[in-house]
Amino acid sequence: MRGDWVEVMPAYGRDYKSKAAALKDWRDGKDFVETSTRRYMSIRDAEREGLNVTIRYANLLKVCSTR
Repeated sequence: MRGDWVEVMPAYGRDYKSKAAALKDWRDGKDFVETSTRRYMSIRDAEREGLNVTIRYANLLKVCSTR
């Protein structure tokens, strides 16, 4: 479904203290985990599926949009 929003969190125990660091890894194609389905995804998957993404970071307390 194009234009749907999904929320992701860093995979493999990573975390970020800043929005800039989270967005850098997202844009670099690192893996994240979709919070609702627990599937791994990256920017490539989101672009292919036409998804809008928000990232949880800072111990999952903060959120930023990838747009």
